[in-house]
Amino acid sequence: MPVYGDTFAFSVACSNDAHLALTSGPEETTPMYELFIGGWENQKSAIRLSKGDDMTQVDTPDAVCCDEERKFYVTFRNGHIRVGYQDSDPFMEWTDPEPWKVTHIGYCTGWGATGKWKFEF
Repeated sequence: MPVYGDTFAFSVACSNDAHLALTSGPEETTPMYELFIGGWENQKSAIRLSKGDDMTQVDTPDAVCCDEERKFYVTFRNGHIRVGYQDSDPFMEWTDPEPWKVTHIGYCTGWGATGKWKFEF
């Protein structure tokens, strides 16, 4: 879906593995930023560049929950990606040394999880 500006907020209810892709087009692109929240059995979160290695990985036990919608924000300004809970400092961030313009986002749950998503732009 298209994204305007450099910030969006969303809520998700899932047991694990809320995945987002930040791309430069309506489909998967290279480069692409992948954001994983509640991965590794809902114990860690990460930012990955173009399906490569994790650029950063942080411990986030119980980051997501299937019984309640958790609210997050993502900012991506000049290659500086920040992810946090609504109204909190970011719990994960990374700066791309070769930034590019994000124009679209994609989202899904992974590793057998299902989820309910809502976005705010």
